[in-house]
Amino acid sequence: MFLIVPAIIIFLAFSYLHLNEDVSIFMEIITYIFIMGVVALSFYTYTSIKKNLKQQELNKILLEIHNLQIKLKNTTSEDQKDRLQLQIKRLQKEVSQHKS
Repeated sequence: MFLIVPAIIIFLAFSYLHLNEDVSIFMEIITYIFIMGVVALSFYTYTSIKKNLKQQELNKILLEIHNLQIKLKNTTSEDQKDRLQLQIKRLQKEVSQHKS
């Protein structure tokens, strides 16, 4: 969505410039500045969405670690404690990979 809409806007702006040959230099400059603004805004949107999705995934893993730690405190079976500790270690490895 954030790639298609700017592409359409840029296409329409270029079409306006090529179809109207009697456009003043001032209007051409404004149109090109508008196109560069659309490109910059779409790039900023892309990077912020990518950053937010990465943070959301990291938060999900941290929440799962927290829930497993609570389960670990409430568990009495040694076998189950070992499994929970292994899951926690695996998830902590994922967290360290996400942060780097």
